[in-house]
Amino acid sequence: MTAAASGSSIATTTHKRAFTALAAVVIAYAFLSRLTPVPAPPGEDDLWFLLNDARWAIEHGAVSWTDHFSYTATGQPWVYPIGSGLLFLGLWAIGGYVALSIAGAAGAAAAMTLVLRGSVISVLLAALAVPLIGVRCLVRADMFSTILTAAFVSLLWQYQTTGRGRLWLLPALMVAWVNTHLGFFLGLGLIGVYVGVEALDLPWPDRRAAALARLRRAWPWLAACVPATLLNPYGPWIYIAARDQMSSPMLTTIGEWMAIPLNWTAVEVAILSPADPRSAVYIAIALAILIAVVAALRRRLGAAAMLLGAAWLAAHTDRLSALLGITVVVVGAAVLDEALRSHRATAAVVERSYRATAQVIAAMFVAILAFAG
Repeated sequence: MTAAASGSSIATTTHKRAFTALAAVVIAYAFLSRLTPVPAPPGEDDLWFLLNDARWAIEHGAVSWTDHFSYTATGQPWVYPIGSGLLFLGLWAIGGYVALSIAGAAGAAAAMTLVLRGSVISVLLAALAVPLIGVRCLVRADMFSTILTAAFVSLLWQYQTTGRGRLWLLPALMVAWVNTHLGFFLGLGLIGVYVGVEALDLPWPDRRAAALARLRRAWPWLAACVPATLLNPYGPWIYIAARDQMSSPMLTTIGEWMAIPLNWTAVEVAILSPADPRSAVYIAIALAILIAVVAALRRRLGAAAMLLGAAWLAAHTDRLSALLGITVVVVGAAVLDEALRSHRATAAVVERSYRATAQVIAAMFVAILAFAG
């Protein structure tokens, strides 16, 4: 083996070790940040209707089509995925509220594991995104949408950038999604976004053939996700339930469905208050815009559009902040890694700084734990 090859092998090993260590720290951070007691805080009553629905379904051997528990709406039409309630009820039967608390923390750790992509840049962005992703991993059905969004974005982006990926998993994941949360339509939207990203490569002659080849190989699995949504106890009526939820006037009164204030005063207050959960949203929006500029300069218009779109959605609906965090980690890290690889000198500097980066993140982690305590 030549000296150059030996040096390259050592650098690769160092890279892998650094990534593994840093990824473990960030995943642990995500787990501990979401390890909160159940019952849920005041105003978070989703868990209770999920448990009651699951208990009723088990007792009657069928899903409910009407509301049985509301004082003011008893007998009204009720269609909601039963899978999340059954899973939570099973955990409660096994380990009570402790098991449910661990489930929320495990959900945040799982989502973080899915978005990490093998580079130090990915880990750094993931550390910043933990508050955005963790806040959507409360013990409620929404947690499954967060985890499955991470899975969809990771699978689709890996395939788009490498031409390889387990796209056959998408229909199976869609079946799980439609049976756990009404946010399943977001998965269909992400498939549409993927097709749009490939379409944005078509104008470039050096990318057109590869984009068309990827679309030809992918379309059977992407198309299979549509009938997969019908594999639920309610059949096509699940779409009516999703439509009714998204068009409900009540959404305008729920904080997580409202837009975040985009003015200098609000941003300044949030950034100067690390405990303010919105500070992470503003940082992620700024990062998304900056990385989108890098992507556009490198003719990665699809990546730029995804980053800007996720930032816009998070600004207009706080509930989609997890989507922003996932997109910044998966897409943003890919854009920055590609840019760094094209500048060998810069890449060499980054390679030599792995140890320092590990120390910085470890110090951040310890500081966060101390602050939380």
